[in-house]
Amino acid sequence: MLNQSSDRLAPDSTLEKMSGSASANPSRAGDGKRSVTQTAALMWLTTLSLTQGIAAADEKAEAVRRPSAWGMLGTHNACVIFREYRKTKIGFFVVVVTAKTHGELEVVETSDGYAMDQKKYVEDEATMAQLQHRAIKDGLRYVKLQDKYSPEELQAARALCKQDVVSE
Repeated sequence: MLNQSSDRLAPDSTLEKMSGSASANPSRAGDGKRSVTQTAALMWLTTLSLTQGIAAADEKAEAVRRPSAWGMLGTHNACVIFREYRKTKIGFFVVVVTAKTHGELEVVETSDGYAMDQKKYVEDEATMAQLQHRAIKDGLRYVKLQDKYSPEELQAARALCKQDVVSE
């Protein structure tokens, strides 16, 4: 609101006089403290936004948990289902504690009588290149499950193994 004597905004005290009293504006009542209603509304909006954020995070987690196929996505001779998980190694040196995390793949099951020579693989560039080369040489399809998979996710992985062509 503009003051009649100048083009500047009227100070807060002028606005309070114009509105009738300081108590007419609840945000100004009580020495500048918020009213109980405003505080409750703010807490409710904060809670609502947090729960919406958690629900969105859960939806993203569900989308990520689907099994994924790699290796031979077309015609294949056998299929290997891996469980992907993170492993952390902790080292103690005098005063310093170090932690190194890396991904690992563990063989859950194979199809068509195919046998893997190892049961666990470190998920690094060299190992992944070796597994990809082996997939091409032996005609393998790999399917990856997330750690702590459910029986439904295992069934979905088996279904990916049975598909003729996977287009992910």
